[in-house]
Amino acid sequence: MVQAYKKNDFPIAKLNQIYLIELPVNFTAPEALAFKEKFEQLCQTKETIDRIILDFGQNRFIDSSGIGALVYFWKTTKQENIDTVFWSFSPQVELLLSLTGLEKIFVMDSGTEAVSPNPNRKDKGIAPHPAVKSKAKRAMDILAALVGLGVMATVIIPIALAIKLDSSGTIFSSQICYGCMGRRFQLWKFRTEVASPNGSKDQHGVAREMTKFGRFLERTSLHKLPQFWNVLKGEMSVVGIPAPAFAELEDYSISDWQRLNVKPGMTGEWLVEKEVNITNFPDLMRLDLAYQQKWTLVEDLKILLKTIAIVFNKIRGIDS
Repeated sequence: MVQAYKKNDFPIAKLNQIYLIELPVNFTAPEALAFKEKFEQLCQTKETIDRIILDFGQNRFIDSSGIGALVYFWKTTKQENIDTVFWSFSPQVELLLSLTGLEKIFVMDSGTEAVSPNPNRKDKGIAPHPAVKSKAKRAMDILAALVGLGVMATVIIPIALAIKLDSSGTIFSSQICYGCMGRRFQLWKFRTEVASPNGSKDQHGVAREMTKFGRFLERTSLHKLPQFWNVLKGEMSVVGIPAPAFAELEDYSISDWQRLNVKPGMTGEWLVEKEVNITNFPDLMRLDLAYQQKWTLVEDLKILLKTIAIVFNKIRGIDS
């Protein structure tokens, strides 16, 4: 006998110790928070839960908050030793989950099919921010990346020699970061530190000790030149939000995942707005969400011009 009930627009069906939760058409911030509340209520019951099935049959749109809710769901079910299965996901949703790596941690039953009220729609599965869909912004990114990589080609030999003379190790260093919708990518830069277990820690909690030349590279932002390759590949944008690392996402609430509705950038308001004192994550979150709300290509151009002025002033200040 299947017992079905509905709260907060999340229908749940129960058969023995197996629960099926139907996801809504839109899985964005409001629905993600409601899902978290409903899931917590389910976990707080005294009934035994052997398996939870998430039914994506009606789902058409997922944003980064929805991804955050799924990550929270995975962590909790793992802690509680509850089996999980995804049902009835569309090819678009499957693609999105594969880009974020979630298809590797969830059991995805490909034998079920999504219910599509309009199979001719091309926008199901993901609801991108206008900054992500903008062809003009992408064109600006490609042009800037080509110029930036051209600049890097002219300075890479002296920078590489200076890095090698300053300390042993590789010329480049990389870090796994998370981009739009939680997509993982490898962020590149010129190496500015040496491995040191007793060294200071950066904002990602990684132990490091800056080299003398590394401090110069970071003061002038030249260490970011290899990131133009990330921009050219489409993993980053020239203007966006700071790229979060895995250690940051571990502490994210579902609401915090809204930051990842846009691509990370080499620069952004967090770098050029001197009057904003970014001392903690809530301040950064507020600034990133404000950037998303007021985004236009003109605003991106203003930020880019301010960044160029800042970089030239830094280099001129060091030379003088």
